[in-house]
Amino acid sequence: MFNFLLISQIDSYLFYSMLITLNNNTESFNADQLNITEILAIKNYSFKLIIVKLNNLLINKPEYESVQVKDGDDLKIIHLMSGG
Repeated sequence: MFNFLLISQIDSYLFYSMLITLNNNTESFNADQLNITEILAIKNYSFKLIIVKLNNLLINKPEYESVQVKDGDDLKIIHLMSGG
């Protein structure tokens, strides 16, 4: 049993280097860190109107490529909808 637990822990480290909270759900990524633009692409988020908060700090669109998301971070990507 101990060997099985050790192997599964090693496997999870090999495949998922980064765990974050994305919109209140745990997500794993095979990277040490990613910028917001990369996460939007990986998750196929192509919404025109979004609000992005990283660890409760508002991130402006020009900063998406420079702001790095790291293991343990809390990322919120909120899709705004307009209507009439």
